[in-house]
Amino acid sequence: MKHSTAVDFVKTGIPSTLESEYIPASYPDYFEKTRRKTHKSNKILGELYRAIAVEQDQKMSEYGKLKLDSDLEADEKEMSSPEYEKAIQICKGYNNNLIDIMNQYDLKSEAEAITGNFIKVPRYHGKDEFQIRDSLMKEVKRLQETFRKSFFRRICG
Repeated sequence: MKHSTAVDFVKTGIPSTLESEYIPASYPDYFEKTRRKTHKSNKILGELYRAIAVEQDQKMSEYGKLKLDSDLEADEKEMSSPEYEKAIQICKGYNNNLIDIMNQYDLKSEAEAITGNFIKVPRYHGKDEFQIRDSLMKEVKRLQETFRKSFFRRICG
């Protein structure tokens, strides 16, 4: 009866209430309910969820081990130039602004911000995933364009 009342709400205007006996005491961990009590699920979905989470954590830790191209490294002479100092200041400004955007959208990695591919979809002012991605990508693009122009104006003249 409850189901039909809920389905007919649009026609009748009579809301169906959810009784406390139907609300679970805790949710499986793979639901990622941060504001509710959760438990470790031993079912296949829980095992898959944890296996993927561990794999993602391992991949994220590998990013710090990547070696830079030695052609991109500056020597002592270059590092003491005024242009180098300007470039460092521009880079710090860009990084600080990108971190602000990441904090605003509760993102854990720069890759999520740059690509718009979320490891965990952030909750952002009641918007759905596509709206969030669209507004994030607009902000990141604006940030990149702003700092690119600043770089070329201050460094290249």
